[in-house]
Amino acid sequence: MAGFNMVRLQRALLGLGALIVVGLWTAEEIGILHVAAPQQGSASLPVLPPPPGLVLQATIPASGAAPGMAILADGNHPPVLVPEGAAFNDDLRVDRVLNDRVVLRHRGLDAPMVLIAGAVPVPAITPDAAPRPSPAVPAVPPAR
Repeated sequence: MAGFNMVRLQRALLGLGALIVVGLWTAEEIGILHVAAPQQGSASLPVLPPPPGLVLQATIPASGAAPGMAILADGNHPPVLVPEGAAFNDDLRVDRVLNDRVVLRHRGLDAPMVLIAGAVPVPAITPDAAPRPSPAVPAVPPAR
């Protein structure tokens, strides 16, 4: 094997690998190749406000094989212990449980809702509490 040179082979493979990395990086930067998922805080996915009256009372973060748990309550029902990935009601599912907050997903919508433990709930607007427009009072000039 007089014609085989290991140093030349290593240099050739190293140069080829560097060219491939630079080519893939350039294609991803230009937008031809989509490698990374969108960032969580990107503007493409807005965060929805939580439903009125829904309160996160506490969270139990995941440990080992046990999923995270959230203690959720709304104004009409007692608190419920909901595991991560389970449905709270027909419309809401607990997507992710963190130390001080929980991420909810509404059925049929992709945008998340974030509830923070100890935050003031969004008040429910009832027909009686809704602001009513005042009737327009015509401007009457003062009497002379």
